[in-house]
Amino acid sequence: MDIDLLIIIVFLVTTLAIGLYCSRSVTTFKDYAVGSRNMSTWVITISLIATIYGGNFLHTQLTGYYYQGLYTLILSLGSPLRFYLASRFIIVRMQEWLGDFSIAESMGRLCGKSVQMLTAIFGIIVTIAKISAQFKISLIIIESIPFCNGTAYAKYCTVILGILVTIYTILGGARSIVLTDFYQFCFFSVCLPILTFTFLYHAQNPWINWKKFINMSQFNLSQIATWDISPTWDNSLAHLFTYFIWHSIFNFDPAQIQRFYMSSSIRQATKVFLKSGIIRIIFSLLFLVFIAALYTGGHSVPPKQKILDYIMQLSHFPGMKGLLITSVIALCISTVDAYLHIGSVLFANDIWPLITGTKERSDKYSLKVVRIASGLIGISTIFITLQMNNIRQFLNKVFYFYTPSVTVPMIMACFGFRPRSSAVLWSMGINAVLTVYHIFIKGQAIREHDVFLSLIYGASILLIIHYLLPKKSNTGWVGIPDDSPVKLQSQETKRWWLRRLYYF
Repeated sequence: MDIDLLIIIVFLVTTLAIGLYCSRSVTTFKDYAVGSRNMSTWVITISLIATIYGGNFLHTQLTGYYYQGLYTLILSLGSPLRFYLASRFIIVRMQEWLGDFSIAESMGRLCGKSVQMLTAIFGIIVTIAKISAQFKISLIIIESIPFCNGTAYAKYCTVILGILVTIYTILGGARSIVLTDFYQFCFFSVCLPILTFTFLYHAQNPWINWKKFINMSQFNLSQIATWDISPTWDNSLAHLFTYFIWHSIFNFDPAQIQRFYMSSSIRQATKVFLKSGIIRIIFSLLFLVFIAALYTGGHSVPPKQKILDYIMQLSHFPGMKGLLITSVIALCISTVDAYLHIGSVLFANDIWPLITGTKERSDKYSLKVVRIASGLIGISTIFITLQMNNIRQFLNKVFYFYTPSVTVPMIMACFGFRPRSSAVLWSMGINAVLTVYHIFIKGQAIREHDVFLSLIYGASILLIIHYLLPKKSNTGWVGIPDDSPVKLQSQETKRWWLRRLYYF
């Protein structure tokens, strides 16, 4: 058997075995939704990072670092800053929602059942888009594998991959996805150092190539004015900082914030998001080192070619292609299972009870509903994948719906603003109508800065409607109910600075 194929098969079989093994302990809905909130900080942290790093991460990041250098590095540091700021100013203010099962339940606790259902619907739309995008990336990657003869065979492989992920997500829930994410991310983490060492080991004239590398404009801070800005933005350095600010805002992505609900305490949740930010900074630097090794190894990538596609053509050692393909697949399915899991939880916890009017649910009944929902979402996304063309545009349109309707009221609530339920409902409706008009009637292409602007529009609409309506008690800027974690964090920060001052 081909060694590349063997690596892929062993990885997938091991992933399925881990997922099925963890499913044995799932006996309640709480086990399925949040893993009973008894998992270690590092396991949840690695799972969060694996959820963020999708299959397209290698495609976009490697290419960005190669052609745009430090510009891409600066942009990639926006997301770690997002998690640091979230741990310092957002998560620490979410004590009142710690026992919830989803972001939709928290919104319902804040603004009522109607808002809860709408949030769940928007969240499921996000999950379907994210899963479909990852399956599409998997399809593209599988098409490049030598033993996949043609597009039709690659589609069958993608379907099998989707069924595999759906099976262990249906059975194991949170614990299965967290532990498989941990395994998948560790596999991916091994890939980068091996490939970096391989490029340096086979390098010819490494010192000459290194001097050429450090003198290139995209890797020289002194030539920042000559950098080429991403085609998504106008050629202005100001847009780089706008992009950076946008990526620094925590958007309450349903799968990412689910790691907050899996945490046992606010202290653990803040550690999860803080450590995630630190590890992502390390990986951003590792990507820069990887590209430096590619240049130092004397590799010259043809213009406009994806770096991942170029590396796929190399064969420095047996199994190199299999290792790289498996790393991409690992990133894909670690994102897919997280969004598949939260999508089913949103349906079973926040939509189905409201539709059926069921107030008291047995664990057996809830587990049955959530597993059926997981299977239906998994199957539907596979079919959507086969019809999808523009991945980036699809995701932008989905978050154009989600950001002004969910992110805005949750951020404001974390800082003590309690809007009226009717104000949130009206703002959700207006934002949805505007989004439908821009996308389906006007036919506008949605870019990332359009999503950023929707955040500003959403906040403005919510505030205007809130203050136009008659005043109501316990609404407006009333503060957060329990600010003890905020005070504790402030005390710890003060003691830390006093110790630094004392040592100085």
